[in-house]
Amino acid sequence: MIKAVFCDLDGTLFTNSKTINQPDKDMINTLEDKSILFVPCSGRVPYNVRKVLSDVSPYMIGSNGTSILYNGQYLKYRPYPKDMLKILVDIGIKYDVFMHIQTEDKLYYYHNFKNSKDLLGAVSIDIEAKEAYEIVEKEDVFKVVYVPKDKTILPILEKELLSAYPNSEIFMADNFMEMNEKGQSKALAIREFCQYYKIDLNDCLAIGDGHNDYEMLKTVGHSASVSNGDEGIKKICEYVSPFSNENGGVADILKYFLEGENV
Repeated sequence: MIKAVFCDLDGTLFTNSKTINQPDKDMINTLEDKSILFVPCSGRVPYNVRKVLSDVSPYMIGSNGTSILYNGQYLKYRPYPKDMLKILVDIGIKYDVFMHIQTEDKLYYYHNFKNSKDLLGAVSIDIEAKEAYEIVEKEDVFKVVYVPKDKTILPILEKELLSAYPNSEIFMADNFMEMNEKGQSKALAIREFCQYYKIDLNDCLAIGDGHNDYEMLKTVGHSASVSNGDEGIKKICEYVSPFSNENGGVADILKYFLEGENV
């Protein structure tokens, strides 16, 4: 019997325009009557998605597992180590990458060559190199992302970071990379969440689509992907929905496991 559902956001629950389809919302809202917890899991920092998730769930695993919240209160609060942050800023400035530095309530952009704006309406602030160092020294940072102009330098960035700070966990995508402290992940946060709420991991369902969902999908008893998921992710999942994040993939997955009794 499923007792908790852990669901990725971008590319899974969120549409490409960062909204949630009504069929997905409707199906999620039926879980409470079944005493099933629905826990959004994201690489995003929690403040960035609170408004969108306000009528979906009181729970959240954020920043790729470094934070766990219930009704806005932290059950886990683990920002990046300060020595790691200085190295990240050093490398980001050296290679002149577009660098996202995310704190609990702000999104800082260094070298924003894309003129990016957050689609979820987060407050974003363009900064210079000196300000980047001041921010990582004074504030708690939960996420740093590199977006280089030339994506072919991503392996170089990875190699240099691992050499300078071996205790790093790196998530690589086609044109960007995210960093974390080694061991901190969605999978670890799910294990911590289940321990806190006394839920057996075998009674959990994880839903994802991409590179940073791999471990969480392997951690729980049941796993699923939307149709737009990476091929490598689909191969490890118990069920792959014929629907995408754009047309009710999460609702279909929940119906498969909960109404079809495929557990």
